[in-house]
Amino acid sequence: MEHILLITFLSAVLYVTGTNCDCYSDGANITNFVAIDPDKYDRTYSSISNSNARPYGFQKAIWYLDNTGGANPCIKVTGASKRRVEIMVETIPQAELCVKNQNRELGCSDSGTGRLYSCKRATSDSLTFEFYGDEHDVQFWYRIVLGVTPDRDPEDHWCDGRSHDEYPQDLLQLPLDYTFPSDKSTPPFGGAPQAWSKGIHFLLLGILLAVGLIFKRIY
Repeated sequence: MEHILLITFLSAVLYVTGTNCDCYSDGANITNFVAIDPDKYDRTYSSISNSNARPYGFQKAIWYLDNTGGANPCIKVTGASKRRVEIMVETIPQAELCVKNQNRELGCSDSGTGRLYSCKRATSDSLTFEFYGDEHDVQFWYRIVLGVTPDRDPEDHWCDGRSHDEYPQDLLQLPLDYTFPSDKSTPPFGGAPQAWSKGIHFLLLGILLAVGLIFKRIY
């Protein structure tokens, strides 16, 4: 009975902490993040169903609630020593997803936008980031960018100069042949422009006739 209670307790702890795997032990299933030169970013919209797409240099991953589809995504970068490390996450659809490394929690995405932005100084040369949630399966885009070395950024302003609004969904645009309605083509209360124009004319005519009848009665 005691063994059953212990196993149940440990399972609950793992569930609450979002740890379906150990990203920080030998033999862990870790993926090395392959960065893309910003000048070569794909700036065309791609659905997250396209696993090979790299919009804005982002990569796709999935976190599974019940671990049936795989362990927590574990993403590794090297060469981070003394640099700032920028992490951007966008869940599709919007959901809360958290990320941590072997040293600390880095935060969770906003459940309303599904987005997370973090830009913290690295505490070691090699960092492994673990992504996890707590409600349902979450598919998401993520990107990791290493900042410049301290000698190139002595005042530590690298993060300030980064764009915080370049997420994959921002690439979704209206069709090129889409025409925005103009004031001339869209009457205030709907209807065809010609019908609206005729309505104005009849209204003005009615007002003039009414004024004429009033003056006639007075005089």
